[in-house]
Amino acid sequence: MTQPIHARLPDCWHILRDGSGADCYTWAQLRQMTLTGHLLPVDLLRHEASEEWQPASQLAGLFDEPSPFLLAEKPASHPLNQPEPVTPDRLPPTRTAQKARGWRQKLLSLISVLLIGTGLQGPWYTDQPLPNPQLEALTPTVITGLATRAGITVAGLGLLSIGCAVWPGPLPAMLGLAASFALLLLMVNCLAFGPPGWGLVISLAGACLWLGARIRHVLPHLP
Repeated sequence: MTQPIHARLPDCWHILRDGSGADCYTWAQLRQMTLTGHLLPVDLLRHEASEEWQPASQLAGLFDEPSPFLLAEKPASHPLNQPEPVTPDRLPPTRTAQKARGWRQKLLSLISVLLIGTGLQGPWYTDQPLPNPQLEALTPTVITGLATRAGITVAGLGLLSIGCAVWPGPLPAMLGLAASFALLLLMVNCLAFGPPGWGLVISLAGACLWLGARIRHVLPHLP
């Protein structure tokens, strides 16, 4: 084997270990140390004729092949540290599912906008006295005034259908109280003035849409 030029200089090499490099080794000794694992590629060497320390891996011809100590198999990782296998229920939603979800969101948004728009067209019964004096005495004036405006009820249910069906999350929880209040207005409106025609139908449609969206959102999380 042809040795590099630095190996043909005076055969004296120093190994930097524990802060000391006074010992002198021959090239043949260095080769033998690489085979036995006493010399690693990360060890620093310096030739007698040089003042620069360099890793043993940079000396050409010193390591003909990887040291058997470097080829030792790594210990198997603990089973607890291994990643969990990916199951179908943990796979990200496919593009088709995302498109279907986007289509449903657009449809629910359109229905909600129609509900709000229909409600804002104005009620059939506005600012009329209650036909039953006892009911009028028991019903607060503020609730009575709001109940006569079916548009507010429809708009409230439309907003709930948007918040609960299109964007499930913390928002539906905050809108739960608003749903109860909107349904209360609807009940007072029906008791005071009777079913307001299509206004009642649209309001009930909004309530059913909201309830159906909440059921679809909660069912997957049930044990």
